[in-house]
Amino acid sequence: RYRRLFLGVLGAAVVAGAACSSPEPAAPEPSKASPQAHKAEAAAIHECNICGYKGKFDRIGARPDASCKRCKSRERHRLLMHYLEHETPLLRDKLDVLHFSPMRGETQRLRKLKNLRYVTAEYEANKADLQLDLTALTQPDASWDVLIVYHILEHIPDDRKAMAEMFRVLRPGGMAILQVPLKTGNLQQKEDPTVVDPKERAKEFGQWDHVRMYAAPVLKERLEATGFVVEAVDYLGKLDPATVEKFSLHSRTPEKYDEHIWIARKPANAAAAPAAGAPPPAEPAKAEPATTKPAKAKKK
Repeated sequence: RYRRLFLGVLGAAVVAGAACSSPEPAAPEPSKASPQAHKAEAAAIHECNICGYKGKFDRIGARPDASCKRCKSRERHRLLMHYLEHETPLLRDKLDVLHFSPMRGETQRLRKLKNLRYVTAEYEANKADLQLDLTALTQPDASWDVLIVYHILEHIPDDRKAMAEMFRVLRPGGMAILQVPLKTGNLQQKEDPTVVDPKERAKEFGQWDHVRMYAAPVLKERLEATGFVVEAVDYLGKLDPATVEKFSLHSRTPEKYDEHIWIARKPANAAAAPAAGAPPPAEPAKAEPATTKPAKAKKK
């Protein structure tokens, strides 16, 4: 997937050709929930708001009722889809949407919307509509209205470069919709480019192919430094418990994770950032000495 090959940029110990997609982490040891809890879990019936499946959801490690049996969507995917449907113009406005590493169910759901030009992207060839590197997008300036970049930045060593590319290809007034793993209340970011061993990464950053564990203030600071206007939306907190339970929108893990949806908007009056790797702009020509006639402007 899109995230895998990004691991190569950190050294000879990792495969060259960075990418930002990875499989789900290995399942931890079975939880020691009480028999009553397991009985309640077995009886739970949920509905997938992505594919329409109704029934029991599968457990993923310590997360009960996490995965839709049909489309394999996780809690974060269903929460995102609920947000897109109820809080954004994606279901009504004509928009150009570029979605990085989507789940199959998300692609099928969003591609049905006739108002969207919906395009998917992966780092690896033949995995999506476009083969793209998020740190060097082969896309024109100001060419997209919406970017969906969900659980990807934590896989990219140079996340600032990726953010700059996102800013560049968004149209003024456009937005990037993001989420990364964040532990609730964590204010200290963990990031060390010398950690390349998969076991050490899992220990330090929560997963074998993550290169950092974000802290919310640092994520916000980096996005704002790129030029974005940033909002962390507590959409889960706005929903009534019955809706959350119906679609199983929250992760039921002992360790609480921040499930905010991050919206990074490009200001309507913003100029496009230069493409990654582009040469710096030429120095302005020096003013010529005054003469009896105005100096002619130099042709560029």
